[in-house]
Amino acid sequence: MAGQQTMLPRNPVSVAHQMGRERALMEMFGNMGWQVTPGFVHATVGAQAARGVNLTVLHALWTDEAVVYFPPPFGPRAPWWWSMRPLAEWIGRVMEAGRGTSAARTAILQLQRAAEQWTGTDRQGEVDGALSGAAYALERAQVDFDLLHEGALTGDPELLAHARVRSGRLAVGAARYDLVVLPLTPTLDTATVRVLDAFVRAGGTVVAVGALPADEADGNDRSLSRKLHDLFGDTVPGSRPLGRGRALRVADVAALGAAAHDAGAAAAVLEPALETIRALRVTRGKDTAFLFNNESATAVTTTAVLPAQGFPELWDPATGRTAPAPVHRASRRGLHVPLAFAPYETRIVVVRQGASVQPHLTDATLDVLSVERHGRTLRATVETGSPGTHRLSGTDAGRTYRGTVRVDDPLTPVPVTGDWTLTLDRDGDTPVSGPLGSWTAYAPLFSGTGTYTREIGVDHAVLDGRRVLLDLGDVRDVAGVAVNGEALAPLLWAPFVTEITGLLVPGRNRLAGRVSNTLSNERNKPLPSGLLGPVTLRFKRRVTAVLDRV
Repeated sequence: MAGQQTMLPRNPVSVAHQMGRERALMEMFGNMGWQVTPGFVHATVGAQAARGVNLTVLHALWTDEAVVYFPPPFGPRAPWWWSMRPLAEWIGRVMEAGRGTSAARTAILQLQRAAEQWTGTDRQGEVDGALSGAAYALERAQVDFDLLHEGALTGDPELLAHARVRSGRLAVGAARYDLVVLPLTPTLDTATVRVLDAFVRAGGTVVAVGALPADEADGNDRSLSRKLHDLFGDTVPGSRPLGRGRALRVADVAALGAAAHDAGAAAAVLEPALETIRALRVTRGKDTAFLFNNESATAVTTTAVLPAQGFPELWDPATGRTAPAPVHRASRRGLHVPLAFAPYETRIVVVRQGASVQPHLTDATLDVLSVERHGRTLRATVETGSPGTHRLSGTDAGRTYRGTVRVDDPLTPVPVTGDWTLTLDRDGDTPVSGPLGSWTAYAPLFSGTGTYTREIGVDHAVLDGRRVLLDLGDVRDVAGVAVNGEALAPLLWAPFVTEITGLLVPGRNRLAGRVSNTLSNERNKPLPSGLLGPVTLRFKRRVTAVLDRV
């Protein structure tokens, strides 16, 4: 990130369990082959980063993609290769933000003895499914976690780090856990239960999912049953205080998220709750970086309550810019930071320890760009895409400020209707004019770039005092916009929106959109391609709100 130092390497205990996910990602790219788009990379790499993957190596081959059998998704023949640099830079920034020491306070036991004994049998899927089910349940509740090999609790000599109970926490190498999840399993080692019992009595929390295991890994079933009963009891659901900690039983994985939240182990608490957001936190010194990823195709807004103290910054992996979070507030529960997510977007919040507290808003119902102190007032630069009245609250040096801002401009979007002229980048192509749509209607096997052009008339009143955004609608698969000959940065994924303030002028204007698809079409697998639209001019009004001290 611009202006930031490099984060430390991630704790190897928490990296190891991500190798399987990394392989899955590679296989996914390979299976999609020629159909891989920057939008797909954006969604998958962001999702993996929010699970701890902090090194992504893009697959490419120094070969002739025209004849090679195995499809390299990333290569200079890809029609969208001209937009590769901003994609690579985005990946690098997201990876950099995730490089630190794992701050996960939850461990899911990876039940190695059960896996060994039931591999190749009808129950193998049961064991594997229980582990993944617990993991997904925690992810949906924004609980970051590590997978902890059972051998770390049983003293497996082949492992480098073994579990120890220290100061009420479970210590494994440099990692420290307050919560351990025991997934549903038919088999368990008694030695594992001994460590869990000591962990609970020292102050930790253990949650067992479903029926307790009946088979002891070495055949000591009675001993296992007795120790499990002493730890968890027989009530489901149930909670038993033991020593300074607590042992819980839940009927199924659906209750895991609430149990982790009650134990204070979540990376963030979202208000309102959203199951589509994934969360991860890593530390660097006294600072903590929170990575969030929206795994849905829907834009969502929430407030993240972060278990941290300090001053939050927002890092933008698309641009590299960092800035103080203009809206946040502190409570006993942590830092409350409003976050808006575009589809599949990755957001990064870094909480700085020791940073000077800047004036900021604590409550706002519109976009806040900056907050500054002016004598006995705060001045906030705010922006909205619709008219209305908004009440604002802020704070500076322990003092409270309030104000109201009203926007009367209707800011009505203007659809860009009518025909466009499309020219495909191939020898002898004849431009065609018509409404927007996939070029596969007349060139189904063309992989490459097409340029859409048209002129539009704009009144002075439409532009006066407004920020102007060009929304291309649906694009397959990347686009570059030029307004009156001025080229803008490429748009790689939805929403395909770019600012054109100052480029449009009253009167006639020329719009051009350079759109590229994938190599799938020329491989006899035609996919929708080109500028599908609808194209719309959208407007925002930026104003300065004054907040007075109260």
